[in-house]
Amino acid sequence: MNAVLLTTPRLRLRPITDADFARLHALHTDPLVVASLYNGAPPPPDDTHARLDGFLRDWAEHGFGYFAVFTKDAGPHDETAFLGRRGLRYLPGSTDLELGACFHGWASGFGFAPEAGRAVLAFAFRNLAADRVLTVVRPENHRSLRSVAKMGFRPIADRFCYGRWMKCFEVTPTALAAAASLPLSPQTLPRQGGLPE
Repeated sequence: MNAVLLTTPRLRLRPITDADFARLHALHTDPLVVASLYNGAPPPPDDTHARLDGFLRDWAEHGFGYFAVFTKDAGPHDETAFLGRRGLRYLPGSTDLELGACFHGWASGFGFAPEAGRAVLAFAFRNLAADRVLTVVRPENHRSLRSVAKMGFRPIADRFCYGRWMKCFEVTPTALAAAASLPLSPQTLPRQGGLPE
């Protein structure tokens, strides 16, 4: 496994590995994720296998990729500590770095996505010498649209990617530093089954 480990006040992030298949497939079939990313149709295991292969390939070829995101206060083998995935990849057909995310519905509304995002962006600017990072959001994904501002992203021209037009945003090191003072969300997290925002 890659030695890249990131921490925040509440979270720990480590590169996704091939041992993460079961937790990733559970994440990809979470009802909120199915509604937000899969147009209401739960993906088959083959889809998760293909995504996992891509995550592993990114780490092997580029030295960056997706991280598994866990709560910091749980043990390393506590399955309920897994909140989702957050990481970097190249936008299809470009050399632009994209920040992406996918979190369980029960973990929504607590500021974990932007908190993890800030850590990954800091890694991109510090370790990869990136001068900007993009993110794309479906126009109807209001949770993500609210989240991007908490990381310092600003809107730029929409892009056609992943088979549809997406809202596109960029963040620079200066904008990320300015966003560091923005509040995230409540500090407490209910156990699985808690209500999302």
